[in-house]
Amino acid sequence: MLSFGKQDARDYFDSQQANALKTSRDPLGKMESLGRLSTQEAYGSVRDAISEMKAKGVSDPIINPEVAVKVFNGLTNSISSIKYNHGKNPRESFLDRLPTTTKEKLLQVSRLQDAMSYIYRQLEEMKESLQSDLRHQVSLLVRPMQQALDAAIQHHDADLQKRSAESGERPNGLMKTLSRCTAKICYTHYNLHYKNFSAIANAAQIQQDGIFDISNLHSILQLCARERETIQGKACHAKIIHIGLKADCLTSNMLINAYSKCGLVDNARKVFDELPQRSIVSWNTMIGSYAKDGQTQQALALFMDMQRDGNFPFTEFTVSSVLCACTCSTKCHVFECKQLHGFAIKAAMDWNVFVGTALLDVYAKCSLIKDASMVFECMPERSDVTWSSMVAGFVQNELYEEALQLFRRAQVMRLEINQFMVSSILSACACLAVLIEGKQLHAVMSKTGLGSNLFVVASLTDMYAKCGSIGEAYALFSGIEGKNVVMWNVMISGFAKHAHSMEVRILFEKMQQAGFLPNEFTYVSVLSSCSHLGMVEKGKRYFNLMVKQHGIFPNVLHYSCMVDILGRAGLIREAYDLIAMVPFGATASMWGSLLASCRNYSNLEFAEIAAKQLFEMEPGNAGNHVLLSNIYAANQKWEEVARTRKFLKDSEARKEKGKSWIEIKDKVHTFMVGERRHPRITEIYSKLEKLVEDLKDLGYELWTEHDLHDVGDDVKEELLRHHSEKLAFTFALMCLSSGVPIRIMKNLRICGDCHSFMKIASKFTGREIIIRDVTRFHHFRNGCCSCGDFW
Repeated sequence: MLSFGKQDARDYFDSQQANALKTSRDPLGKMESLGRLSTQEAYGSVRDAISEMKAKGVSDPIINPEVAVKVFNGLTNSISSIKYNHGKNPRESFLDRLPTTTKEKLLQVSRLQDAMSYIYRQLEEMKESLQSDLRHQVSLLVRPMQQALDAAIQHHDADLQKRSAESGERPNGLMKTLSRCTAKICYTHYNLHYKNFSAIANAAQIQQDGIFDISNLHSILQLCARERETIQGKACHAKIIHIGLKADCLTSNMLINAYSKCGLVDNARKVFDELPQRSIVSWNTMIGSYAKDGQTQQALALFMDMQRDGNFPFTEFTVSSVLCACTCSTKCHVFECKQLHGFAIKAAMDWNVFVGTALLDVYAKCSLIKDASMVFECMPERSDVTWSSMVAGFVQNELYEEALQLFRRAQVMRLEINQFMVSSILSACACLAVLIEGKQLHAVMSKTGLGSNLFVVASLTDMYAKCGSIGEAYALFSGIEGKNVVMWNVMISGFAKHAHSMEVRILFEKMQQAGFLPNEFTYVSVLSSCSHLGMVEKGKRYFNLMVKQHGIFPNVLHYSCMVDILGRAGLIREAYDLIAMVPFGATASMWGSLLASCRNYSNLEFAEIAAKQLFEMEPGNAGNHVLLSNIYAANQKWEEVARTRKFLKDSEARKEKGKSWIEIKDKVHTFMVGERRHPRITEIYSKLEKLVEDLKDLGYELWTEHDLHDVGDDVKEELLRHHSEKLAFTFALMCLSSGVPIRIMKNLRICGDCHSFMKIASKFTGREIIIRDVTRFHHFRNGCCSCGDFW
């Protein structure tokens, strides 16, 4: 994206019209230098020229024909900096076809013919590979050129009018000729027009010398579908009606496909309904259109209509398209999927690789992972898409170890590994925080050449960040050229999880400087980083910036972050008021954030309000009962604690047990509170007891107030001493060599006593300790934590 805005260019070139006959005071040297600059630098020079002229007192910068040529030469050479020249022979430009007398008049207007011809040839050479973002860049270049040309034409026309008034001669129609020529390079939607790229322009080729050529029409329809050209597709539709081809099945099928690819499903259905004779391709294309557009009910209804028609045999594409439609909507159509599965078995299509892949994909997305696995194992033939879908299904259902096992099975069978499978496996490694497997997968990517795929690299960066290696994640991010918005969001999110708020804000600014606009995911990470460090004012500023500057309507995650920011800072009342103002109703995550803040500040009043809402929204979540019980305990209300815990015991809700795990020598070791099953647990307890005594000499004290059980201090100390993260840390000291960072993962929030323990232990052992709890990372180094004791 260009840093010089469209409005700046428009202000400069629109201001020419008022004083087009005056002598220019524009610095010609700056304009002439544009030809040696890149696109971005060229616009910068134009902006500098405007500033210089305004500084000299020129309120309305003007342009004469000589300056117009300088602008043209500079900006057209800037176009050539877009490296899409395929060496094709440019076609003769429109201006080259003008009469000699007209050319002479053009030469009098400071060689505008050469400038326009060069512009046109450059655009011709770019037409095949011009994508949407490049179209936008070129449109920014062509618009000021066209406006400068208009100013030059006005200057020349005024000069002709003046001379004709003096001599009595009638002025020629040069201005109209030029207007017609420039109109031919104006694209209908983008103010550009690439002659061969446009289906409308090519429509003239459909009929040559009075002979109709239907193959050209079909080629243009395919081009419209491929390039998503809506207006050109409609022009072809008009041509089809005009020449009487509405009843032609093949042509109508192509038109249905073109409308479908352009997102005009209603238009496609109208063409389908008007077909007097439909083929199996017509039905499949229309069903596929509904599937791609997420209109599940319409796809199912059309499938039923096709079944009632009975004139066409079902194909694997028909069944797979309907199955895909069932996965496109937010609601899982389990009953319909099972009916389609039975239909596929009855029609002997369940063995087909396309139908089988679609079946397991829809089962996985409906959380029926056992059915998906059964379909996968029963398939006689599997494609790489089948394997990728099954791996992705395991990851989507949080069966990360099963996904890793299936991937290893694919490697043993020497199957081709594609980018979709690798991305899914990297997500599994990130969720399990298994850094060794992630690094091995990084090596596989380097061998197979997948390291150049931006989405795979984004998954790899996310894996390193979620495994605690934020430095390696940033090194990978920095080495990537041509970053997309996904890469920026992944890196910003990684810094936010590691409480690197300054880095988050720096990357947020760099992202915009690179031409990428932040989206809703970007702001979730930015707001999250503010909540982790208690930056209330900055959080409010970013929240307002999101709405006012970038026009992003806040969603559930944004409001949850703001509630968390206010609650963590102790502004419980303000957080409650914000929840009451949420336009779409408060969610469980918002009330849960408020309840957690009430625990931190022992606010019983709002804790009971939040807990009441959560009990209704999440009756099976035992964590809410435990939080309320802990708040009662912190306020010494032991009767309420007993009542809450009894209610929890009698209900079906179950509390998730706290556990920590650590990966050592390709094996994951898991510890629970008071662990007894580990083979080296006796040795671990002995080592931990000695370590606690050594840390007490450095000032460590067990914080019994962090254990909220109604028992004596001796029992509380025993419970705190054997927390799962302390056992995992002790085992790491026994197994890992000195200097190696210790990475511990935990499924719950780290308690205050363990946080204090890790700070002092990092100084005593000289180790870097990285703990990932349920919300964020804690980096302990030399007695300090990255969270600044605010978590």
